[in-house]
Amino acid sequence: MEKVKELVIARTNSLNLTIILEDIHLKMKVRTKK
Repeated sequence: MEKVKELVIARTNSLNLTIILEDIHLKMKVRTKK
């Protein structure tokens, strides 16, 4: 059961990281347009 919990946490963390990276990417895109 612990292994499943760790897997879920790892997946959530990677998902959050992807969202953060995409957010930064979008902000940089907006900045270069100006």
